[in-house]
Amino acid sequence: MATITGDTGHAVNVGNYNSLVVILKNAGGRYQPANPDHEVAELEKKAQPAMDAVTDVAGPEELYDQAVNDRKADFELLKPKTNNALGSFTNSKDVTPDEKARATTKAKLIKGTNAKKKEKKEGEKSTPEKPQEITEKKHSVYQLSYVKRAANLSDFVSILENNSAYKPKDADAKPATLRAFHGKLVGHNSNVETAFQPYLDKLKDRDIKLYSATGIVNTALEIKDFVKKSDKFTKDEKKRIAAIKFRKPAKSRLHF
Repeated sequence: MATITGDTGHAVNVGNYNSLVVILKNAGGRYQPANPDHEVAELEKKAQPAMDAVTDVAGPEELYDQAVNDRKADFELLKPKTNNALGSFTNSKDVTPDEKARATTKAKLIKGTNAKKKEKKEGEKSTPEKPQEITEKKHSVYQLSYVKRAANLSDFVSILENNSAYKPKDADAKPATLRAFHGKLVGHNSNVETAFQPYLDKLKDRDIKLYSATGIVNTALEIKDFVKKSDKFTKDEKKRIAAIKFRKPAKSRLHF
């Protein structure tokens, strides 16, 4: 397998690991590592499990992304639905000023999560953003944010439900309609949480096999250093091995 450079992908690391193993195997008896875990036979045992760990992420990731997208689609309706109901509530004849004020205060807590996009300056080149895998910490922050927004909606609906004078003609502004919508949002939050755990498990398995102390990347880097100091390899072999690059994610992006 040809050595791949210029990419930081996990599969690229596995491909480059395989390329290193091929060179070591072709060196035959000239490759004499002091560490038994660095013997060619041991290195070969790690190759396929590492690639499997990389490819196994895709399925759970797709399910998680779909759950996140489904949630986002409905949560984008949260603010306009709340504003619509607030308009009907504050326009109602027999709702007291205090009740209107409480509903308005609660409605203000229901906010969107999308940050404003930075405007591109004239002549500035646009570069597509590379999507990053979700970390456990960021997932928890996002999840808490959505849970709080759903809880604020529930409190807002309770204010409407507890006022017998509130009888809007607009079906979308009725408490029962908004309560059903709240249930839908809670369901979305639950689906995202459920989908995250198997995704996280696969991310952890991949990162352990690739980036832990005994993972293929650290092993490869140790071998590269060993070969560099060895007098058993030709200049061409050393040059080819030195050219094989490995990239580790930042510690904050690892999942173990």
